Amino acid sequence: MIASTDFSEVLDYNQYGSPDYNQVRGQKFPDQSEVFTINAISGKAITLSSVLTYTHWGKDDEHAEVGLLTRRIVVRSDTIAAGDSFGGHFMMRKGPITKVVGVEFTQLGQLGTLARYPVHFHNMQSTFGMGVLVDSCSIHDNFQRAVVVHESYGVTISNNVAFNTTGHMYFLEDGGEYGNVFNHNLGIRARSIGASTGNQLIPTDVTPAIFWITNPYNNYTNNAAASGFHGFWYSMPEHPLHLGGKNWAGSNFMWPRRLPLGLFDRNTAHSMFGSGIHIDDMMKSDETTELAHYEPMTGPYNDTSYGNRLEGRYTNCLVYKCRAHGVWGKSHMHFINLRALDNQVAYMVNGNSLLENSVITGETDNIGNPAFVVSYIRKSRVYPDQWGNPTVLAGHSSYDNGGPQFGVGNTFINFAPNSDRPAGALVTLRFGPFLLFPKNQYRGLTFVNANEVWIEYTNLDAQYGWNVQDMDGSITGISGGAWIQSNTTLFRRQGCTFRSKWNAYVCPQFPRVTYSFPSLTTRALLEMETLSTRLCPDRDPYAVSYIHLEAVKTVTKRRPQVHQACTCKMSLQEVLTK
Repeated sequence: MIASTDFSEVLDYNQYGSPDYNQVRGQKFPDQSEVFTINAISGKAITLSSVLTYTHWGKDDEHAEVGLLTRRIVVRSDTIAAGDSFGGHFMMRKGPITKVVGVEFTQLGQLGTLARYPVHFHNMQSTFGMGVLVDSCSIHDNFQRAVVVHESYGVTISNNVAFNTTGHMYFLEDGGEYGNVFNHNLGIRARSIGASTGNQLIPTDVTPAIFWITNPYNNYTNNAAASGFHGFWYSMPEHPLHLGGKNWAGSNFMWPRRLPLGLFDRNTAHSMFGSGIHIDDMMKSDETTELAHYEPMTGPYNDTSYGNRLEGRYTNCLVYKCRAHGVWGKSHMHFINLRALDNQVAYMVNGNSLLENSVITGETDNIGNPAFVVSYIRKSRVYPDQWGNPTVLAGHSSYDNGGPQFGVGNTFINFAPNSDRPAGALVTLRFGPFLLFPKNQYRGLTFVNANEVWIEYTNLDAQYGWNVQDMDGSITGISGGAWIQSNTTLFRRQGCTFRSKWNAYVCPQFPRVTYSFPSLTTRALLEMETLSTRLCPDRDPYAVSYIHLEAVKTVTKRRPQVHQACTCKMSLQEVLTK
């Protein structure tokens, strides 16, 4: 089996609003993963049973994965199972040490029936130190899921190939599953299933993920996901559901949306209709989803108190050819050495976030399969919009609510506008109703054949409230940095200049003044913004907020801080004594 390296299928827009749309409906743009038989091997030369139908790219960061589907030990349903998608199933319960290595599982699972999956760890609970694993197996052409971990802790799933199944593929079930290891697994082609079929186990099976993650405290390393709706979908409930709710009843340490993030390193996701890495749309108690943040912190957890905030760190990831986003997230997160290529939007997060030392490429030489470049959209290359239409080619997109969002040491390549669509390495959310967080900051950025900024106006505050700081001039070319602000009179002031290729203004930094607040009172903090507003009518409104927030930190940490003063001549000490 050879994976697609192009975009996923295109959905029919008229079906998208329905709970029963299917990824293979709509415009003729097929899933391009292919299955072949190996006829001969001579050294490094492999002879296949037929020629390739599609182009499978193999250059730079974009390489087609190849998975072996056959094994010598085979677990297969009888020949009539395919007629009604009702096959056998393989379940492991707690007992003797369980190791399953080098087995082929096919034509298994019972569509629409709970607990009937091709490979299923069921309520084994703690297996730490027991060596429980499924390794080097092939799990293909099954009727429901691939590998399911249900209320089992400490299991290892490694070196497996999963291909062509219905619903989510590698699956954590209730949200109580923790301490499991997913290493070097391949998953390709998770098929959608609608509610009207009567065979949908949970509503999100209509938008299936290759890796469905309901508990963050598990390790995911060296895995690859292709041809699903999302690649890695973090969708944690507030509390474990069903059997997990019983197992963890009364626990103040099992709160999936607050648990620390396990290791997430060297994972790849591509050819997704949605996002390569998706941290949002969290599962509710009724198994539908809600927009929600993942906020890792120290325990114990309860409804009224919170521990210390922790950083969710995602390292060395690769995302490409995703129709929506390479990365979409709502969390306190830190992405290091992300490589994102050929996505509609490379990176968009909401929350306190840092993107660091990453390379974001708008377009590579992989234009898509030549047969579809002309016949499908009559353009020079296949474009990444979900519906196959040209759109803004976007790198790091600011979100309209939450922050601050930081970018440090990142390189943006090939974000050049053309007659088909505008482009920007730094953009804003196209359909956001809120202003941006005023402390979004960038430094140490590099641009190669890239329009640094593009703001597209759709009469929403996310565009008209776009204000970010270039801290060192690496974006604007201005020594000492500058503000980049939207094309609106709300924020413009003396010294701002319009840059037409950005559709935005560049405005000078405000003067910085250093103050020490060894004994600043809470009352003074509360009065600071009001006083500054009254006494400094030409102030930078965001600088006042900056003073206020940093002064709070000073009181908390009991040490001096550097603060930004308003533009009037009155000192901040004078403001505080008025």
